[in-house]
Amino acid sequence: MEEANAMLERLSRSHEHRPLIILAASMIEDALRSLIGSFLVPGKSKWLNRVPISQMRELALSLALIDDRESKLIAAMACLRNDFAHRWDVDSFDAPILSNNVARLREAAAYPDAGPSDLFKPMAVAIADLVVYMAYVLGTTLMMRAVEAGAERTRLDEQWPRGSPDVRNGLMIMIAGAQ
Repeated sequence: MEEANAMLERLSRSHEHRPLIILAASMIEDALRSLIGSFLVPGKSKWLNRVPISQMRELALSLALIDDRESKLIAAMACLRNDFAHRWDVDSFDAPILSNNVARLREAAAYPDAGPSDLFKPMAVAIADLVVYMAYVLGTTLMMRAVEAGAERTRLDEQWPRGSPDVRNGLMIMIAGAQ
């Protein structure tokens, strides 16, 4: 994570917006994948590598692993990433075609207006700074939740090992009760 953070800082300073948003969105996607994976049976989460970020976002939201604001941030970052990844004519955050997705990011980040320090920055630089900040904050938050969930998952696995008679009996009682 430290290496990715250093790369984000370097890209932000060099005003290379295409690799910046792609790296930032990838960091958030990996953190989201880790968070969801921490709730799954160990070794049974490889399928998550094939799931698009939009579906992981919906899954995490429906499981209450992320809140509405985080979901909107993830969606906005993913849209901007797609714009930069799939359009040859987009190379800066101030490209007119990005205005709606930039507005979505600013709104989701509770950043509707430029702050005092942003008044003297070009818009593209202010948005690049926001992307770096969101990658740090959201990426770190999701990874911390994944670590906490993983520890809880380990505790539960130790308390109720898979395949143990207690778990099998509990499942049989649940199945019988449902009929």
